[in-house]
Amino acid sequence: IVNSYRIEKDSITAVKVWDGGPSPKPNIELQLYRDGESYGDSVTLTNGKLSHTWKDLELNDEEGHVYDYTVKEITIGGSEVKEGEVVNNYTASVEKDENGQFIVTNTYVSPKTEVTGRKDWVDGPVTKPTVELQMYRHIEGEEPELVEGSNVVLDGNETEPWTYTWTDLDETDHDGHVYTYTVEEVNVPRNYNKTVSEDGLTITNTYESPKIDVTGTKEWINGPGEKPSIELQLYQNGEAYGDPVT
Repeated sequence: IVNSYRIEKDSITAVKVWDGGPSPKPNIELQLYRDGESYGDSVTLTNGKLSHTWKDLELNDEEGHVYDYTVKEITIGGSEVKEGEVVNNYTASVEKDENGQFIVTNTYVSPKTEVTGRKDWVDGPVTKPTVELQMYRHIEGEEPELVEGSNVVLDGNETEPWTYTWTDLDETDHDGHVYTYTVEEVNVPRNYNKTVSEDGLTITNTYESPKIDVTGTKEWINGPGEKPSIELQLYQNGEAYGDPVT
């Protein structure tokens, strides 16, 4: 009677999950490991392919040692995956679910950008009022939304320029749609009107003089009851302003 130890075989499946990001997705490369050593050739999943199954894998050797199989994502879009780092705008993680499948998840991380808002003045007193700017963002076809915490006060009368640069801004939303950033003036200063540049990043305030009324009153002392017509002229800073009034 001869008893030969049976080598059992099974299959292992890796399932691809994308959490956010634009389409199409980058190619990813998976590697199967056995007892910590790479086993077989790597497998490339192209956009749209969401799983791969390694079949007919030996679960143990002839001496009864049970193999430990694991799966790693080794490249995203051709770039090497490094644990805890963002690669081609994705992080990578692998977990084993209750069915024994390896769930390979790539979570999208938006690239960062910076945006500069500018304040221009046309005419008005030399000393300008302080202004408050806030930032908005939107993707094409949607209404702008306020970027929380973006409010900034500018006072260029001292040493500060009338500009401000917001840094570390998300370039896209979670699905990879590109944001357009614009700035708004919270309150338009008194005696100024506001225009916004085509790109939405420069606010121009043009001075408009406040208006007043000036009343001239004619008084007569003595003389005949019927008074002659008189002509009054308004002057502004010593120069005749407008037509005389009879």
